[in-house]
This record gives sequence, structure tokens and C-alpha cells, in this order.
Amino acid sequence: MTSSEQVAFPQLSAAELDVLKSLATSHDYADGDTIFRAGQADIDLYVVESGQIDILNPTDGNRLIVSHHPGQFSGDIDLLTGRPVIVTAVAHGKSRIWRVPGSHLRALLNRVPSLGEKLIVAFTRRRELLSQLGVIGLRVVGPGRCRDTNTVREFLYKNFVPFTWYDPETDAGQTVFKALGSPKKTPVIECGDGTILLNPTLQELARSAGIWRHCPAQDVDFAIVGAGPAGLAAAVYASSEGLSTLMLDRLGPGGQAGYLSRSRASGEERNTRRCPRLPPSMPWPTGSPAGGRAASRTALASASRSSVSGGTGSTGSRTTSHPRGAVSRSACAEHRS
Repeated sequence: MTSSEQVAFPQLSAAELDVLKSLATSHDYADGDTIFRAGQADIDLYVVESGQIDILNPTDGNRLIVSHHPGQFSGDIDLLTGRPVIVTAVAHGKSRIWRVPGSHLRALLNRVPSLGEKLIVAFTRRRELLSQLGVIGLRVVGPGRCRDTNTVREFLYKNFVPFTWYDPETDAGQTVFKALGSPKKTPVIECGDGTILLNPTLQELARSAGIWRHCPAQDVDFAIVGAGPAGLAAAVYASSEGLSTLMLDRLGPGGQAGYLSRSRASGEERNTRRCPRLPPSMPWPTGSPAGGRAASRTALASASRSSVSGGTGSTGSRTTSHPRGAVSRSACAEHRS
């Protein structure tokens, strides 16, 4: 095993295992039993006591990626974000697995910083190694010159959703396109749970990819529509002044500066990044609501009240900003064909 793989797949010490077991429950699996499946969200942390966990890549015909042995654990960055996982785990031989609920994971990271650091470094490195496989995550099939296909690719890329893009004008693309039933509409997206989407709206895609979030129900001091460089700067300064701040964007944070120079990169190059991005309709960043209102009551007393909506939620704001250079658009992630 190389040094990079040792970082990605470390062995837990006896003391670390004791800490994990205090929060875990033991489960027995027969050979071939599925422990978790690609497309599942909010999964738990699984630690091998005996037997083995095989990690398979469903995007690449369930090819074996790695095997976890006693003292090792499963999971990558999706374990922290709660997003749907992109791999499947099955038991190899009769196995006993310790299962730590995902809801307890953050408390564990805070309680034992050294263990938390080992887990986070491993999760990060694993995502990097996965990205090097080239064929991972959602399968997107559509012509490279198609506006709708490029909108889907941009949306997934900017929100750190791993995907593999296939152009149906290539031999490989034709093979995948036929395997998905040769639908009349493109782009075609195959999600981790097997769901097939045909030229979906961005809201539909966000829901299926597990990154959709409704607008917070509480009122905020400052709502920013557009998460380009100007919007990001406004959010940082507003939050630093104690304002409760909500940022919304149709595609994801970063604006043109976040993707323009690589907007025509291949699917392999655009597959994934190692850290999660905040999904559409999530506050970013957020100051203290109480402190922000108290500090800004005088300054904002004359500001007109406005409202933005996302999904089924609606958020009131004292001030709403559309940074210059941004195209005015709905706060909901809505695709226009």
C-alpha cells in the first residue's frame, strides 16, 4: 500500500475503536449482503470488526474499488455532508460490523479531535482517489454543443456533485445512451439510486442529487440574490457585521470566476472536487439573528421589506441585494429551456 493509500485507508487503534464502540451497535452480515447502496443519503459510519467490506463503483459496472478489513472504516466526505453516496458497500464473507449513527458523528469528531482529524483526512483523500478513477457518480448523457446539457454539467460541477459526462456522438456515449433506453430527450441523467431524469429542471436535478434545500423559514436581515464574486463579498462583510445573511443562487456559488476558464473541460476533468459546496437556497454565511437585528435596527429602519422564495419555503428580509453584473432570476433553481 502506498503512503497516499495509507492516509486514505488507515487502521484504527484499540483506543480509537473503544471510543467508536461506545457509540455504535454491532450488526452481523452474511456474504454478499448490501450494507449501503449508492444513492442513499445520511448513511452511518461502518467499522469492520471481523470479515470485510467491499466498496463497489456502480457507475463502472460495480467494479471493486477497495476492501476494508478489521479495524478499518467505510465512508468519504458524503458522510459529513449527508449527501447521497456514490458507491455501494457489500459484505465479503461472514462479517461483524460496528455501526455508528451519522447523527453522532459530529459529536464524536468534537469529543476526540485526534480521531476526528484521522477520519476527515481519510474522507478527503478518498474523494480525491475516487475522482482519479474517471468514471464515478451520476451519468450524464447529452451532446456537448447542447445548452441544456452544459447547464446540467455546470450545475453539478459547481455544487460538487460527482458525475461522468458522455457525449452520444462518441462510441462510448452511444453505448451508455442505448443502455439507458435511447430516450428522445436529452440530457439524460442516471442518478445513484437508478432514477432516470430526462432534461430535468434544475430543481428536479437538485432533489434527485440530494442537494436541494428549502429556504429557511425564519426572517433574515439581508438576502443576496446572486453568488458571484460581488455576492460572496457582500455576504462575508454583512455577516462580519452581525447581520443574519441569506445567499441564493440558481447554479451555485462562485459565478463565472468559479468555472469560466474550464467550462468546456471534459467530464473526467469536471467530475468532482474534494470538499462540499453549499446547495441552492442555503444561507451562506449566517450571522447571529438576534445580534444582527439589534445592531442594525436603526440603520435598516427605513429599508423596504422584501421576500424571497425557494421550494415551499419563504424568507422575509429587510434588505435584498442583486449584485451588479448578475442576471436577475428566481431564487428557486428553475431551468428554462
